Amino acid sequence: TKQQTKQQTKQQTKQQTKQQTKQQTKQQTKKEL
Repeated sequence: TKQQTKQQTKQQTKQQTKQQTKQQTKQQTKKEL
C-alpha cells in the first residue's frame, strides 16, 4: 500500500508538471503573437 501511494503521488506530480509546461508554452506563444 505504501508503495502504491508513492507511485500514485509520483504520477500525479508528473502530470502536474506536464500541465504546467503546456500552460507555459501556451502563454509564450501568446506573447510572441
